[in-house]
Amino acid sequence: MSFVNKIVKYCVKRIFFLRGKSRNLSKIFYFNFLGIILVSIAYMISNADNFSFVYSILTPRYTKAISAFDKMHNKEINYILKKGDKGFSEISEIVNEKIMGNVDSIITQIRALTWGGTVGVATPEGIKDLASIELELLFSNARFMTLELYDMKSIIKEKYLVSNLFLWSIFIFGTGIVINIICIFLEEVKRL
Repeated sequence: MSFVNKIVKYCVKRIFFLRGKSRNLSKIFYFNFLGIILVSIAYMISNADNFSFVYSILTPRYTKAISAFDKMHNKEINYILKKGDKGFSEISEIVNEKIMGNVDSIITQIRALTWGGTVGVATPEGIKDLASIELELLFSNARFMTLELYDMKSIIKEKYLVSNLFLWSIFIFGTGIVINIICIFLEEVKRL
């Protein structure tokens, strides 16, 4: 039986089959339970694609930007994202970086004009097929501008999914396992 299986078996036994006539729980039990909770949280973080609430808790700007992008992509052409809409500030921040300050005014609305399908674009890794979108930007001074962006979903991910969730999950998982191991040793010392 592997070491991890022994830990899981011990924790389950400790939780469901409390020893002793009195049901007073020791501090070791609570720390053990904390370790189990940390391991569960780490699992959810490492599988954040399956647990969407994890992104909304740990990276809320990413969630807002992806939500706005999906609305722009899934609605019919000419969907307008206005100032104050969820995800507008995130998408307009990306657009401002792409136009590199060529316009003095503030973006007040973004409209998806066309979805161009995939386009072959030269990247440092070679030519890649990237999805393109053409946006029409309306500025506070009533000027319009069109902008074509490639692979916007990756741009959003790169900008707003800054915390490495996998590394966090490994750290939290390791902490939970260490707490459980310490609890096992403390329980054994307590018996002696």
